[in-house]
Order: sequence, then structure tokens, then C-alpha cells
Amino acid sequence: MHHTLEIPEILLDIFGRCRSPGTGTETASSDLPALARTCRAFKEPALDLLWENLPDPSPIVRCLPEASHYSQISPEKENKCYSFCRTLTQTEWDILRSYTRRIQSLADDGGDRDRLDWKSVKTFLNPPIASPLFPNL
Repeated sequence: MHHTLEIPEILLDIFGRCRSPGTGTETASSDLPALARTCRAFKEPALDLLWENLPDPSPIVRCLPEASHYSQISPEKENKCYSFCRTLTQTEWDILRSYTRRIQSLADDGGDRDRLDWKSVKTFLNPPIASPLFPNL
């Protein structure tokens, strides 16, 4: 790989061009996830951009093992409401932290987006260690 592609700022600029035109927050197809899986040098910058701005909290829950949560379809809005079905393990908290530290904005426009139930929100607000779960929010 050319040494220029080892500079994080250059990768962020290149990867930033994978976003959908005009939105600045959503990615075009699966470009950023594919870049994150391509090689170690691409992983961190691609994940930073992928997780920078979330339209709703559902991706945070969906990165956990399926045994940790469940979802129900809201009949009136046809969106999903996610809930934790048990206490999260330390490994699951570590998984969450690896992604939530990248989040800079988390939207909740009251629209028809997926949501977390209140109990799950309280879980996020009270992680098992003192440092915040969303340090860059």
C-alpha cells in the first residue's frame, strides 16, 4: 500500500466522499462497511465515519449478539422498538464502547425511526464503569 494511504486525515477525506450526496450523514450503499473490512489501515477511519452521525439508536443495539436484545414492531408507526432482555456482559459493554466512542450526533426527530425502550435508554445512561458511554456526543 502506498505510504500516503497510511495518513488518517487523507483516508478520512477519501472515505468522507462515500457519503450520500447532500446528506452528509448517510453512507452510499455499503461502501464504508466494506472499507472497514478491507484492511487494518482502513478499519478505524471508515468506522469513525460510519458511526459519526446516527439517525437513530438501533445500530448501537444491533451490533450486540442477538441473545442480548429483542425488537417489537410498533403497530402505529411500523418501526422497531428495541429492548434488552438481560443484563449486558462486560464483553458486550466493550463492544458497545468500541462503537459509541465514535458517535458525535444521535438524532431523534420523533419520526418513524427505530427506537429503544426507556429501560434500555436507562441502561445506556448507567454503564457499569464511571466513564461515559458516549464521550464525543
